[in-house]
Amino acid sequence: MLFTPLFVGIFDHLRVKKWPKLIFSISIIIAAISCFFLITSNGAKFSSKTIWGDIWVAINAMLYAVYLVRVKNLTQHYKPITINKWTFTFGLIFITPVGLPSVVHTSFASIPTDIGIKIAYILFFTSFLVYLLNAFAVKKAGPTLAGLYIYLQPLLATFIAFLLNTDEISGQKIQLMLLVLLATFTATRFTPKYDNQTGKIDES
Repeated sequence: MLFTPLFVGIFDHLRVKKWPKLIFSISIIIAAISCFFLITSNGAKFSSKTIWGDIWVAINAMLYAVYLVRVKNLTQHYKPITINKWTFTFGLIFITPVGLPSVVHTSFASIPTDIGIKIAYILFFTSFLVYLLNAFAVKKAGPTLAGLYIYLQPLLATFIAFLLNTDEISGQKIQLMLLVLLATFTATRFTPKYDNQTGKIDES
């Protein structure tokens, strides 16, 4: 998650053949560092035991960044729902050989109703709907700006955990959340701007 906005920023600037402004680079790094400390303050740990998982997460972040940058051109020709349809169709083709054996040997009748609802929630809201809204956001605002808002996830997670009484908000966490907000907002002011009609970089 921490790597995705960084990769998106790099790939998007490469795509439009423009160097990122210094204030953008500084802001995105500050947001990433603040998110890291916010996540670790909530109990997340990075160690040699999780190194391979961390590497695969980083690779996933890089590939997702490529998707956000490449989908920008597609949004000028197709509707977000059409892009989503084909994204998940091809995703299903690639994941079927890996996931089908587990699906076949799963006893769906033994899955509790509440667990089934949670699975459906993950499949629709945090997968299909997220990709649909991301395609719409990329079309209207550009890949870098859409990717930057990923840095708000740990902030929202901390706030929601506080509301559910599963976590406490300390002075340090408040400072980190403010840093994330300020750095993200600053970075958004210096992202590549696009013409929504043509999809091309706006030089004005």
